[in-house]
Amino acid sequence: MRSVALLLVLTVITATLAEDDIEIEILDLFGVVTNKAGFSLNVTCKLTNPGQDDSISWFLGGKPLVNKNRVVYESGSRSLEQSYNLVLDISMDNQDLACTCRDVKDALKLSVYDYDIPDKVIFPTLLHEGDSATLQVGIMIYPPPKDGDVHWEIKKPSGETITSLEPGQNDMYGSIEALKPIISGNPPTNYIYKLLISSISRVDASNRHFLKISQLGISHTVEFSISVQLQVSLLFIFGKLEKKWLQKSRGIS
Repeated sequence: MRSVALLLVLTVITATLAEDDIEIEILDLFGVVTNKAGFSLNVTCKLTNPGQDDSISWFLGGKPLVNKNRVVYESGSRSLEQSYNLVLDISMDNQDLACTCRDVKDALKLSVYDYDIPDKVIFPTLLHEGDSATLQVGIMIYPPPKDGDVHWEIKKPSGETITSLEPGQNDMYGSIEALKPIISGNPPTNYIYKLLISSISRVDASNRHFLKISQLGISHTVEFSISVQLQVSLLFIFGKLEKKWLQKSRGIS
């Protein structure tokens, strides 16, 4: 009788330990998860060895979420699984998405970015040699660019970089100036970047002009298309006309 009672006590203790020994984990994802705003993130949480009244709870930034997705029970592994679909927004940036049961939890850190940046900007007017020009583009970007994330580049047709300026810098001759951006709005924030060229030359007609932006390891490039009408020397024109007249007077076609 005593041995039977001892066996019952051990069975109860073992069952209690088994019930308390729960595990919870987020499947396939871990650490920091980085995606663009608007992306639909699907997260699955697995609760192993749940008690009779246990369930999975979800939290974003410490605030409870309502999850209407069904819970799947796997009898073989004694586990519950539930998925949560989250459409990302920049307000979720740097927040934890967690699934919990009792005092056990697993969590992801969300990293959310957003941008609206054109690939190309066409200068609206035809430029002439000697004209000043302002290359300008408006972008939306989040998180805000840091020092060194944005720079202007002017390249030769061969691809060789001849000028590279960060906002607030001038070239060594003072003829090209990269202005600091005009910033407006709350996140996501709008930025207007400008590059001032004091005098357009023949060389500028063939060079390529870019604004380059780095964001969380993603590179964005805006190319500017400008048209320059080259001035032709009057002496050159008169010389050509004189040569043609002499050839005609001598009977040379």
